[in-house]
Amino acid sequence: MRAGAIAEIAKLEFRIQVRGRWMLGFGILFAALVSGVSYYGLTFLGYEAAFQDFYRTTVTMLNLVLIIVPVVALVAGGQSMCGNPGYFEFLASQPLGRTDILLGKVLGMFAAIAVMTVLGFGLGGLIIALKTQSGGIWKYFIFIAVSLTLGLVFLSLAALLSIIAHRRPMAIVTGLIVWLFFLFIYDLIVLSAAYYVDEAYLRTMLYFSLLGNPIDIARVVVLMSLGGQAALGAAGAGLLRMFGGGVTAAIAATGLFIIWIVAPLVVAALMFRRQDMA
Repeated sequence: MRAGAIAEIAKLEFRIQVRGRWMLGFGILFAALVSGVSYYGLTFLGYEAAFQDFYRTTVTMLNLVLIIVPVVALVAGGQSMCGNPGYFEFLASQPLGRTDILLGKVLGMFAAIAVMTVLGFGLGGLIIALKTQSGGIWKYFIFIAVSLTLGLVFLSLAALLSIIAHRRPMAIVTGLIVWLFFLFIYDLIVLSAAYYVDEAYLRTMLYFSLLGNPIDIARVVVLMSLGGQAALGAAGAGLLRMFGGGVTAAIAATGLFIIWIVAPLVVAALMFRRQDMA
């Protein structure tokens, strides 16, 4: 594995992704969402439309981001890894390691998504800062960092799914199924399983069920940063107590994110090395 080769492939992938109109649309979407949510977020409660501060904007944006970021990462990963078989075969025919190619493409995609995400959040955040006070802005930065981390997690999963599927339609469809699983089905499975678990082990099962879903981990981390322990739910609050406080829980969440990023990439790299490109 060579850092120089990975960097060059990442640069090439970044240029390809940035040239695509959908990536620009992704950044514009986030800027519009942040501005719109901040301005109209409380109108459904009967308040007049007005820009809200970073704290309220982050709380309102949380669920939207947990929906949008994973699906964008999965679809982008499927399109890139399987979008141009000739280009991929060309890279594989060069004196480059398969792992270098895989990591370079993932890092390039992540860089493109990160730039557009930061631009979108940054433009929306600038409007909020100009219209309101800057209180809670550091929590907004944590929210952006968690969003980027979640995007990298699902890019890693997209790389693995693409290597398995080997065809773009199948990779995208499989990615959407994985997205639906973590977004909706996973929690339904946990709640259904809880019905059959003895009450003495129920809390422990609920605590650890959060660890198996990167979307739930992201939600807990953002709510902790906002000081919203009361909004974590029984499982999230119990998990916070089990880890011994917010700092320890944040460190544990970081470790879990690293596992979610690295594990799919390791499996994808091992499979890619054995894959016939013909």
